[in-house]
Amino acid sequence: MVGNGPEVINILNSVYFDLVLMDVDTEGTRDFRTARAIRQMDEVIAGIPIIALSGTSDPQVGSRCLKAGMNGFLAKPFSLLDFTDALRKMHNRRIFGQST
Repeated sequence: MVGNGPEVINILNSVYFDLVLMDVDTEGTRDFRTARAIRQMDEVIAGIPIIALSGTSDPQVGSRCLKAGMNGFLAKPFSLLDFTDALRKMHNRRIFGQST
């Protein structure tokens, strides 16, 4: 768990993760630069799926997340079923496993 966008970039350069859950309401990630920066990193890191988390269910926020390169969007609070549905949708689109 990290506190802001630059910390996300730093940790992804040293540790591999299968998934990034990015709270887009957190300072340092609100403007979506972090997701765009991840997508510009080397092929392995750039391929890590990103699910955006937000305190709003506004479809415009979800759309902005997808345009910034994120693979999914969940409005908080969300249930385990919501989370597994998001993972299933990404799996069905073959997002997982492309870069490992």
